[in-house]
Amino acid sequence: MTKVLDKKEIGCRVKNLRIQKDIAQTELARAIGVSQTHLSNIETGKVGLTTDNLVKLAEVLDCSLDEILLGRKVNRQSKLDMAKEISILNEFTIGDVVRALQMLKMKEVKLDA
Repeated sequence: MTKVLDKKEIGCRVKNLRIQKDIAQTELARAIGVSQTHLSNIETGKVGLTTDNLVKLAEVLDCSLDEILLGRKVNRQSKLDMAKEISILNEFTIGDVVRALQMLKMKEVKLDA
């Protein structure tokens, strides 16, 4: 099921992240190129985020877009691990993957017997 993004929840996350990083509202507003009033409106959910401001916030707050939008913290190491796994998988052809799946299926059948 698709979740609708809630401006108040996102604003609350932005505020909490800002406070955790010990950054003043005026400082963060300046860093992302908006007025303090606009940032306050973002934090209270009165206005939404533009894509540009979302990306700037993630950079300045040193967090992922997932963390701001969904409240899901993504471990940087797990991102690196996923990237490595994807690069390894990219070395295999579709045929390699199909053969590996067939071999696993044969082992599964032997174990059931």
